[in-house]
Amino acid sequence: MKFKLLLLFSIFFISCYNIATLSIASTENVDFNAKYKNIGLVEGSQRIPWIFFFPLRNPRNIDRAIELTLNENNINYLTNLRIDESFVHFYLFGYTTITVKGAGWRKIEPKFDPLTGEPL
Repeated sequence: MKFKLLLLFSIFFISCYNIATLSIASTENVDFNAKYKNIGLVEGSQRIPWIFFFPLRNPRNIDRAIELTLNENNINYLTNLRIDESFVHFYLFGYTTITVKGAGWRKIEPKFDPLTGEPL
């Protein structure tokens, strides 16, 4: 009985933990003199496959996970974000997921009157 239980735990393994908590993050230049609108809580993730405990890409690429979150939600930067990592392994294959959650901010584009060129 103990051997079967040990075999079950060796075939299937899951872990999840917090990598970082940041106040503000972006992978592009942000003009803080412009006006931005809070669009609420956004979430994005990056998945990295594994084969026999060897990753097929860099497993700790937090910049790529933040960049994917910004692009998926069409935002300029994130505030009060939390970055978590979870690891699932099924005997020979598995994957790591880096999840980014935070408040998204989108730049407000100024609108102009087409006849006069004045800002509205």
